[in-house]
This record gives sequence, structure tokens and C-alpha cells, in this order.
Amino acid sequence: MMLLKHFNITGKLKFFLFLLLLISLSASFIATEKPWYVKYKNNYLFPAFSFKKQIALHDEIISYQETDWKLLKAEKIIFAPVPWSPGKSDFDNAGYVSPTSQQFFRNNENKLIEMPLRFRHWLGTDKRGADVLSGVLNGASVSLFIGIVCMLIATIIGLLFGVLSGYYGNYSIRVRKGVILSLIPGIFIAFFYAKMIADFNSILSFFSFLAVFIIVLCLFYFFGLRFSQLRFLASKMVIPVDSIISRLIEWVVSLPRLILVLTIAAISQPSIINLVLLIGLTGWTEIARLTRAEFIKNKQLDYVQAARSLGYSDYRIAIKHILPNAITPSLVAILFGISSAILAEAGLSFLGIGVPQDKVTWGSMLAAGKENFQAWWLVIFPGLALFLTVLLFNATAERIRNN
Repeated sequence: MMLLKHFNITGKLKFFLFLLLLISLSASFIATEKPWYVKYKNNYLFPAFSFKKQIALHDEIISYQETDWKLLKAEKIIFAPVPWSPGKSDFDNAGYVSPTSQQFFRNNENKLIEMPLRFRHWLGTDKRGADVLSGVLNGASVSLFIGIVCMLIATIIGLLFGVLSGYYGNYSIRVRKGVILSLIPGIFIAFFYAKMIADFNSILSFFSFLAVFIIVLCLFYFFGLRFSQLRFLASKMVIPVDSIISRLIEWVVSLPRLILVLTIAAISQPSIINLVLLIGLTGWTEIARLTRAEFIKNKQLDYVQAARSLGYSDYRIAIKHILPNAITPSLVAILFGISSAILAEAGLSFLGIGVPQDKVTWGSMLAAGKENFQAWWLVIFPGLALFLTVLLFNATAERIRNN
């Protein structure tokens, strides 16, 4: 919020951004069939906030996953605002029940009665009887997670390359020949060993890959320092950082990003981690370009020259002085990138090659709507949520850019 205040974001935009973040973080508690609070046989239970699968009472075992809490004869029970889990079938209201249609509820006597208001499907159900409102809320959580994590990866790569390219240029970095000759094979060997350990099935395995890659690469770097003690490897070479990174940006931009993402997503197993990596590793080029341009402009200004005359290190000048003054264009690109990542996830999920099938997202709900065009609520509500979310991030980016 302090960052938004710095860029003079209006109160309405801040409110809606905070509301979207709050919904995405608490979706699993707002929309769940597990009650928030249960008093049962003088026992106090909190199923929605418990990580346990079951609890043993004096005379029975209560399963948090399989118990039908709506039929439990409890002394007191408090349900979530949306008492349906995403993707959970309500077979008594299956077959595309609209928000305005009559809905039914099976009571303790196994009789169908009119749906009580607190259990009603306010946005209707899909073919299997899954609650649409619960799916829309869960879709916000999935979409925002993918959008933010994708751009977090893209931001780290883009800022790193942009700072190196813009600050150092082509003639500032000199490296010993022994280090270069050691790092060239070290990159491939580090990637090989890191890939052996990580399978990219979880975010933990991805960080394991990075850790092993960095550790092995550092070992080769230190080997290179030792080799550099030899006379013919001790001389230094100029590394044209700006040219190398600029060519890399051009190469990544020239790739047909959409076709690349579609191809890899189609031949690999659907996974949120794979999707995040695909979008994040191909979405950093604009951030790198903008950061590079801002650094080239700012490093010629008087305050940078003053910092150099005071003997400040390159790290302090680049990160603590130039970067805060050069981050605004990149922040605009990051916000636009989040909305693009959300749209990309929705498109891939619509095609059935995005996230796993058991995950309910806006794209998967839109795909379910094409099976029955008369079920308008399966298209209107997730589509409206997707439209408003993208519009919110784009409006925030426009506001920052115009300041």
C-alpha cells in the first residue's frame, strides 16, 4: 500500500486491489463445505481451519473430508459464507441449475425439500452440480497466484539483466580467462546435476534446482580462480555484457511465445509449476529493456557522478540510488504482465492444457460453459470476474504510467 501511495493511486483502485488480494488469500475459507465452528457433543471443532483429516471423539471418529456437515446434528454450527467447496458435486442440483431456478436439499430423512437460503447456490451449478460462486472465488486465488508468481520470476530475471546491461555496458566488466574457461562447461554440468535432482512437480523442487545449479556453478567459479593463477590464464578479457543481453532479449522476443507455451503445455503434464515457469521465463524481456534504458539515462546524471566521487560501490550506486529512480516504467510492465499471465492461464485452462483438471479456474469454468450454451451463468460470472481483474491491473498500470 505504501508503494501505491507513492505513485498516487486513487482510493478506489487501492480498495479494489486490496479486496481482490483479500478474496484470493481467503478463498479457501470463504468457500468451503467445512464449517468454521462446530459444537458437537460438548466438543468444539474448527474444521475449516484444521489440517487434520479426522478427529477421534469419545464414541466416534469424525472425518473432516467425508462428513456431511450440513446433516450433522450439532448443538451449534457456523458455516462459511459460501458453504460449498470448489468442484464439489451437489447431485441433487446437478444438470445446470440456474441462479433463479428452484433448488433442492436432501434432509436427514432423505427427503428432497426446498433449498434453505444459507445453502443456496446463488450463482447456479454446472453439469455435475458444482457451485459456480465457489468456483469463481477459487479461480481468483489460482489466477492471482499464477499471475504474481509468473511476474515475480520475470521481474527477477528482467531487473537482473536490465541492471547489468544498463549499468556496466560493454566495457566495464573484465574477467580472467581461467574463470571464463571454467564457467562455460560449468553451466552445462550444473544444469545436468540440478535437473537430476529436481522434477519440477512442485515449487520446492524448482528451488532445489536453483540451489543445486548455483552451488555447482560456484564450485566451477572457484576452480576458475585457481586456474587463473597460471600465467596464460591470468590475463583479463572484456565481457560485452550489454551486447550479450541485448542479443538474448532479441532471441527471446523472436520466439513465438504463444505457440511455444501451447506446445510445451500440450506435451507436458498439466501442472501449475510448469505453467508458471513457462510464462515467467518468457515474460521478462520488456522489463529488462525498460530497466536497461532507465539505467543508461540515470547513470549519466549528477547524483550518480557524486556517488562515484564519494567512493560508493557499484552495488550501492545501482541498487540503492539508480534502481528506485528507474523502477517506475518496469512497474508498469509488471502490472501489465500480471494481467497478461492471468489471461494466458485462462486461455490454456480453457483449452484443457493449463492447470490440472482437478483445479477449478476461470478458464476451466468457461470451457464447461461451451458444453451447454443455455447455461449462461457458466460464462457470464467467470468471464466477468476475469474481465474485471484484468481491467483492474491495467487501470492501475495506466494510472502509474500517467503520473
